[in-house]
Amino acid sequence: MCLRDKRSLHDRASCVFCAFLANRRGRDIVYEDEEIAAFVDRKPRASVHYLVIPKEHIVGVETLTEEHGQLLGRMMRVSKEISRDSNSHQPARYGFHLRPFRSVSHLHLHCLVPPFRSWKDNLRYLPRSPWFITAEALYKKLTGESPLQLKPSTFASV
Repeated sequence: MCLRDKRSLHDRASCVFCAFLANRRGRDIVYEDEEIAAFVDRKPRASVHYLVIPKEHIVGVETLTEEHGQLLGRMMRVSKEISRDSNSHQPARYGFHLRPFRSVSHLHLHCLVPPFRSWKDNLRYLPRSPWFITAEALYKKLTGESPLQLKPSTFASV
């Protein structure tokens, strides 16, 4: 468990994603295995908007280490798999909000398939902005490897 200080203990106790995983309230899970779960965002900002989260309470991207590379790679593969069947001709966006811009202190990968609901929503998930880091950039930062080197998906169909 990734509990680094007393604030992390409080975050886990009050975390909406941890409570959701414990109680399965309100959201449909589209993918789940022993380490991660994916579900539809309750306030979608694009035509398709999934969240992929680790079951372990990890506060955010700033607490990740190189050891989390494998978990991040799995989260990326799942996000691409569940968004693959969208009918959009625009490329999907995969990424994380950075502190202080994230709304929930539990690591969550946004999987968004345009069109966005509004221009503000497009801006909220803008790659290379000070508030949003793409999953690919984070993976490369953590591991030093390109996400193209990730092994093909090994999980069962979603």
